[in-house]
Amino acid sequence: MVRPGSSVFQWLSVAALGAAVAACSGTSVPGDGSAEGGDGSRPDTVRPDSSDDGSAPDADPGDGGSLPDADDGGAMDTGVDPDTGVDPDGGVSMDTGVTTDTGVSTDTGVSMDTGVTTDTGVAVDVATDRPNPTDTGADAGACVPASCYSGPMGTMGMGVCRAGVRMCVGGMLGVCTGEITPTAEACNGADDNCDGMVDNLPAISCGVGACRRMVAACAMGAPNACVPVAPAAGETCGNMIDDDCNGVVDDGCACVHVALSGSDTTGTGSASAPFRTIQVGINRAGTMMLPTSVCVAQGIYGEDVTMRNGISVRGGYVTGGATWMRTGALTTINVAMSASGVVFPSTVVTPTVLDGFTINSATGATAAAVSSVGATNVFISNNVINGRGTMASNGVVITGSAMPGLARPTVTLSGNTIVGGNDATQSSAGVRATGATVLVTGSCAMFNMAGQCQSGGCGTGRGIRGRTGGTPAMIESFGVVLDNAPNSVIERSAICSGAATSAASVRITNDATGVRVLQNNILSFGGVRSSVGVFAEDCGGASPLVSNNSLISGGSAVMGARADGVRAVGACHAVIAGNTRIVGGLELAGTDANGVLCAANSAGVASRCTVLNNNRIEGSAAGFPPNSTGVRCERGSCVRVEGNSLITGQSGVNAFGVTIDGANPVIARNTIEAGCARNLGVGLQLTNSAARVENNIVLGSRCVNSGGSAAPPARTDGVRIVSTGLAEPDLHSNNIFGEGPAMLGPMCTSRGVAFEANDSVPPGARGVLRNNIVHPGRCTTRAAIAESHPRADSRLLENNNLHFAAAGDTLYLDEVSMALTTTAAVNALVGAPTAAANISVDPMFTAAGNFRLQMGSMCINRGTSVGAPSIDFYGTMRPRGASHDIGAAEF
Repeated sequence: MVRPGSSVFQWLSVAALGAAVAACSGTSVPGDGSAEGGDGSRPDTVRPDSSDDGSAPDADPGDGGSLPDADDGGAMDTGVDPDTGVDPDGGVSMDTGVTTDTGVSTDTGVSMDTGVTTDTGVAVDVATDRPNPTDTGADAGACVPASCYSGPMGTMGMGVCRAGVRMCVGGMLGVCTGEITPTAEACNGADDNCDGMVDNLPAISCGVGACRRMVAACAMGAPNACVPVAPAAGETCGNMIDDDCNGVVDDGCACVHVALSGSDTTGTGSASAPFRTIQVGINRAGTMMLPTSVCVAQGIYGEDVTMRNGISVRGGYVTGGATWMRTGALTTINVAMSASGVVFPSTVVTPTVLDGFTINSATGATAAAVSSVGATNVFISNNVINGRGTMASNGVVITGSAMPGLARPTVTLSGNTIVGGNDATQSSAGVRATGATVLVTGSCAMFNMAGQCQSGGCGTGRGIRGRTGGTPAMIESFGVVLDNAPNSVIERSAICSGAATSAASVRITNDATGVRVLQNNILSFGGVRSSVGVFAEDCGGASPLVSNNSLISGGSAVMGARADGVRAVGACHAVIAGNTRIVGGLELAGTDANGVLCAANSAGVASRCTVLNNNRIEGSAAGFPPNSTGVRCERGSCVRVEGNSLITGQSGVNAFGVTIDGANPVIARNTIEAGCARNLGVGLQLTNSAARVENNIVLGSRCVNSGGSAAPPARTDGVRIVSTGLAEPDLHSNNIFGEGPAMLGPMCTSRGVAFEANDSVPPGARGVLRNNIVHPGRCTTRAAIAESHPRADSRLLENNNLHFAAAGDTLYLDEVSMALTTTAAVNALVGAPTAAANISVDPMFTAAGNFRLQMGSMCINRGTSVGAPSIDFYGTMRPRGASHDIGAAEF
């Protein structure tokens, strides 16, 4: 194992450097096969959106126009490249929309790049944040590499925060690369907000009453488990403890009794003379020396109910004797006419409980089963709550008070089954909270030892659901909506939504300060245009924490939909950390999928999300969607993608581990792989990106059984770089494998690192590679590093180990067709790239899945210190010897 939860690599031998990941499973769905492989010169056609070439944002309104480039309403990439025009450099494009890539470009145009660069590419030493004094390039006098940092004063050098570098690119200072500025904390053993303290998150709690526990949020650099104490069988009267953990002390010890056999005129509220209706029981409780709890016998009550301050109402009692008993069966309330259902008014300010009922809303056009309107200290526990509205239907609606000066309402929902409703035609939500602070807890049928919910929320057991059935003609379906609901917590619950145009199990928007989504099982499915597990958008610049969830999945089987496990958009800087599994979902051939998507909103505001220490992130669970991506960062989004045990596209016509498009994150200490691809598999794709990539294990596609055939994908790359403008990626101290099938020689193309050209031609060479181990893969046509287009050049190539699958392999493919098979030829390159000190040896890894170097490896002490990271893939300090080692791990 690379780290706990990492992918298992069964290496055939240290010389072969590769083998198959566990076979891809799931139902294979025939694809149209039309997604472009081509000569690799047009990356937009292998990306999951039709506007990925950086042109005008997708104008389709989607779910409101909130996500122009990756929205759920944008035109979907069908895999067919519409470009049949003439290549800008004079070569006629051979791309017909059908994969014909043999590894050799068919472009015969003459490159306008003279191959001569005026910059040596010697970068600022990132380890010291100052220009390297050894920069002696021809342009050294005109352009001096510069340190860059945009974080608050006093944070640089604290915790994870560090300066980046603006390297000299074509004689000009480029984009800042490698900068890390403060983000919200995660439980990862690091000081993420750069305040001098590690993992300083507020404590977390779980359960209510006597069951409540409070624990530190983090334990040994990981999310802590919180498991409530088991509740007592019932209340012990007089001990002033909430023994049954429903929110109220000693409730039910003395009751105002209500039964269908009672009378509102002659009843006294005693066990022998109960009232007839719940509302009369509530109205009489606490008056004339009567108790403040109402005990309601089993049966079906058709009435409207309004709660009173401090009067708790419990159902499920059986009549008989002086003391009524609860048997576990629920009392039913069929709301008569009120569109708000059972109402907690703003006069409720002290603990008030509703417990033990099945509550069915009225059947009007707009209906909710339970509403809290400006109330606080509300406890809704152990109920089955059903919305039955025909247009807009909700299980529970929680709103803040319109009266100024009042505290933000607080509502606790514990151990319920809540359904928004399947009959609605416009919108459905299990829980919709606006302007209130909400705790959703324990709505789950089964937990593991770590306190995580293990049961799915789409069945009939405890859970919270939007619309889960019926014809998906409605506009939206949500499990839980948090709209301007700061400090709300969703924990230990099964949450589901589906069967709608747009479906999201958790929807977060507006002020989300302090919002936490913890230890849940979250599933969204069946969205006609969009299915998202957790969707956080424009939340006031807050950083909602999505952590320690057992599953977050967005899936759709509807042609042309988009499925994302987690989607963070705009001024909503989600921290996605320590989750067990995040997946785009089960897709058909026409449905794109992303495990995690971070993007800018329509105004260009980017989500500064972080994706940290997750166990497994998958683009798709099974099937072969057109484009499947583990983590996708667009248009300035993402600050860090770090410490994730496995990020994989899993399976797709085109499968990507991580794609970075117009963004400049730090990508560090991850295992990244393409997964199973039919056409194109890429471990890491960098388009118009100044990303800093360090200490990663990156692999292309390794699954032979792509879609039920024995054929490998047409092309597989470890890293694919498409640079434009002054954005230049910096790859340092990684292990990069082009992959392909387990044995050598199948008809496919594999490259360790491939340099491409986009429609917008870069003004010069782009891409810095230092201290990397790069393997070409095992296809018939293979190269460790390849310039796959005449205008695509790397700029700096130093101290890399360009390993080979077999003697005579191409170590560097220069200008598309010039195969360099020795390091002497590589190091003698003139112009672009500037190459030096590259070697080609067996790295001698320690064992299968262990990337540490054995004693005697020629990679030990052969790296450059320029720009080298201070730790390795395993967290070991660098260097340990006389100099830095080549590769992701120090000896």
